[in-house]
Amino acid sequence: MDTRDLIYLLFFTIIFLIIFVILFIAYYRKAKQTRNQFFEKYRKELEDNCAETLARFHDAQEKVLVTSKEYEERLQQLQQLLNEIEEKKNFNQTLYKVREEELNNLIENKKKAELEKLNKEVEEWAASAQEAAAFDSTQYQRGLQELGNLKKKELDELTATIEDYKARRDVINQEILRARAIEEQQDFYRVQLPESSKHDLEILQSIRKELTKVDILDKLLYDNYIKKSVDEMVKRVLKGENPSGIYKITRLKTGEIYIGKSVNVKDRWVQHAKSAFHCGTISHSVLHTTIEKDGIENFTWELLEEVPKDNLSNREKYWIDFFDSKNFGLNERQG
Repeated sequence: MDTRDLIYLLFFTIIFLIIFVILFIAYYRKAKQTRNQFFEKYRKELEDNCAETLARFHDAQEKVLVTSKEYEERLQQLQQLLNEIEEKKNFNQTLYKVREEELNNLIENKKKAELEKLNKEVEEWAASAQEAAAFDSTQYQRGLQELGNLKKKELDELTATIEDYKARRDVINQEILRARAIEEQQDFYRVQLPESSKHDLEILQSIRKELTKVDILDKLLYDNYIKKSVDEMVKRVLKGENPSGIYKITRLKTGEIYIGKSVNVKDRWVQHAKSAFHCGTISHSVLHTTIEKDGIENFTWELLEEVPKDNLSNREKYWIDFFDSKNFGLNERQG
């Protein structure tokens, strides 16, 4: 091979490397953009819901203020009515005295009849006025109390809704920070295989389909090339502990997520890794097929929260709904 051939070979090699780097960067940016759109979607939805809830809360406050104002106006009207009743009583007493003086000039029988009639009319009018005032006041108080109870219930419901959205917003913010930290420290949360192990695995897996007893090869591959790195990752991420809780496995290539639960997260992760190499106790699923396809070193593993055994199912469903990992991830069931 002469110098010209070497130059051509070097030139085409450089061109190939440049094209490979450009394609890798484009693919990485696309995956990152997809993940950012996912978080932005939930953040915008939460902000819209919070704004709507706050608007409803302000409307409820305005209605309560209006109701209080109407209550004060009705009290003023009632007081005015009572004042009018008192004025009419005073007026009737004055009128009674005037008539008494006039009737002194009449005969005794006429005077007695007129006085009885006048007294009866005054008593009936006062009684009816007092009954009407008492009835209006009682009915108004009852209606106002019922309205106040209704508004208080609506306000409590609005407050509970606001608190729920605040909690969801906090969870989203925490998850954004967690995802950012994991992205910056991916090596800490993934299985780190030496390059020599990757090379040997690629060769051995290429002959797997030619063997009749593949279970021997699968166990050999895991025990000699995978087990040590998996155990180191589990110990590092779980800080040497064995918690009960909810965990998340993320496919770095696409950002797809798998949510799982276990009373023994440490052993569960080990069995996931072994099942990806067909030698674990967990049935081979989409998650294990994907790990086998991409390589176990291309996934991150993290503990979302520690949860007691009796609440594991509820929290697993909560996180699967939160990430929607059944429709846009690696979960095959809703939890």
